[in-house]
Amino acid sequence: MVRSLGMCAVMGVALLLAGCMVGPNYVRPATKTQEQFAQPKQTEFTEALEAASAQRINPVTWWAGFKDITLNRLLAKAASDNLSLQKAAVRIAQALAQLGVSEATLLPTVALSGA
Repeated sequence: MVRSLGMCAVMGVALLLAGCMVGPNYVRPATKTQEQFAQPKQTEFTEALEAASAQRINPVTWWAGFKDITLNRLLAKAASDNLSLQKAAVRIAQALAQLGVSEATLLPTVALSGA
């Protein structure tokens, strides 16, 4: 315990002295800086970036850029066969009603006849 306290004290003094190593007469060295940075060179890559940023992708028909007839046909079929949210909710309600009818056959039945 005493040994670890002594070690901590030595480390603290070393850190304290290391912070004062610069001294009171420190002068920041002069550095050479440019007034204006060099303009980037126009390369094949930067030209392609400019051309790509000029073309905006339509978020509704983004796949049209592939120019694939099969893909266009498949997405048109998916759009025409896709259910709206309201139609899907109606189909779920119909399925639950059918489930209730089919479960009703499991209940006991009572038959009466009069003569």
